[in-house]
Amino acid sequence: MNFSKGETICREDLGYPEGALVCDGYDVSGGLLAHPMGGGFQLTIPEREVRRFRVVTDTDKGAALYRRGNFGIVDCDGAFPGWSNGETWNGWEKPRFDRETCEVILKWMERESARYDADRDAFITLNQDGDEETWPGELTTITDGSRIKAYALGAGAWTWEAI
Repeated sequence: MNFSKGETICREDLGYPEGALVCDGYDVSGGLLAHPMGGGFQLTIPEREVRRFRVVTDTDKGAALYRRGNFGIVDCDGAFPGWSNGETWNGWEKPRFDRETCEVILKWMERESARYDADRDAFITLNQDGDEETWPGELTTITDGSRIKAYALGAGAWTWEAI
């Protein structure tokens, strides 16, 4: 099976999102080049092993429901209730939080420039370069099947870990 660059794939014996890879293409010997979804070193999968992989479907993604947990930022005291579906960025959690918890997090971090923008239904922070980052509210499906509005505050940018 040939995969296209950018496709999310998973080995047949692994689940999404933990075992998910992103296709980068193929090397000259037919090996599949891919990196872990969420970041990491590029892997070379020998041509004989490529048949063990499949494209991740919307059904796979839907199965990755958000579970309740507590999350903290590495090397900082503090834990905040939120939800995660197991997706990571460079090994760090990508949690979601309700609006009230986001406000507590920003106060705790003493981010004076951070704010909630009601018109955009998003939290706004500044990154290290002084550029604005926007964290919009999203409907998130949790383990009981219900949907909540949650914000991915710092997901994919801050070093969140499960506590």
